[in-house]
Amino acid sequence: MTCNPEKIKALLENVEQFGSPEIKVKLDAEFLNCNYFFRFFLNGEYSKEFDDQLGIFVEHGLDVNIRTKDGWSVMHSTFDVRCTDRTKNFLKYGAEMNSICLKKLSPVDLLFGELFPIETDDHLKVYRFINFISQHLFKMRLLNQFVCEKDYQQVMEKADNPYRYEEEYKKEIDKMKATVINNYITYYDIVRAGLYKLVKYLEDSVIFETLKSGNYESEFPKFKTIISGCFYRAFIRKKLLDEVSCYTIFDVVNTFPYPCMRSIMDNFSNRDLRYLIYQFRLSKRS
Repeated sequence: MTCNPEKIKALLENVEQFGSPEIKVKLDAEFLNCNYFFRFFLNGEYSKEFDDQLGIFVEHGLDVNIRTKDGWSVMHSTFDVRCTDRTKNFLKYGAEMNSICLKKLSPVDLLFGELFPIETDDHLKVYRFINFISQHLFKMRLLNQFVCEKDYQQVMEKADNPYRYEEEYKKEIDKMKATVINNYITYYDIVRAGLYKLVKYLEDSVIFETLKSGNYESEFPKFKTIISGCFYRAFIRKKLLDEVSCYTIFDVVNTFPYPCMRSIMDNFSNRDLRYLIYQFRLSKRS
């Protein structure tokens, strides 16, 4: 892709602020279109511009965990081609490692489907990718985040000395536990929270702006991708919930006792909420 990121940003901001219902419906349709998304962000060579473009789309509501009709995720695609830089940036914007397609395959299953190609470049590419994934999974495990045991063992067995940075990781985790963002909430609280709790944390403007700014990256260089991923998963969820909460369809739900209301809302995936927004805007157009 060669689209100028600043032009993309200006276009999306104008659509969001001034766009007609027809244009907004078109944008929602594209955000729901997995084939369009995969074609836009997974084809061609990786470049720094890719990261800028992806970040702009995510901030305007694109969910990087969108799936095809077969349950295929961006992680399946990047693992399949062993693209370290692209995988790293999808993780930065909240992509889930633990995604299973309808064929019951995880991204790691695809990684080991054709291990050790004959060509030297591919061989080195695979090892670089495995070593990156092994460190990411190990950091998740140290944070007590869920990691599929089978996937974890497969990757760690093939990685080169995967535990060599353990002490450095633990020191940074201790620092995360000791560093308060606001209202007694630490960076460790952020990486340990479930999605709903993360959304609640983002209601604090100081926490929201601190995480969005990325100013923590130099302070937590080893865990910056995980912190960022947690923020953007919650950011997308909050953006969708804030919009649909204004629709009359949820008026009754909002009157229910809190546990009941949360149980109902948790059953709506991000794609479900995006589809509701799409249908609402479609009805406003007619």
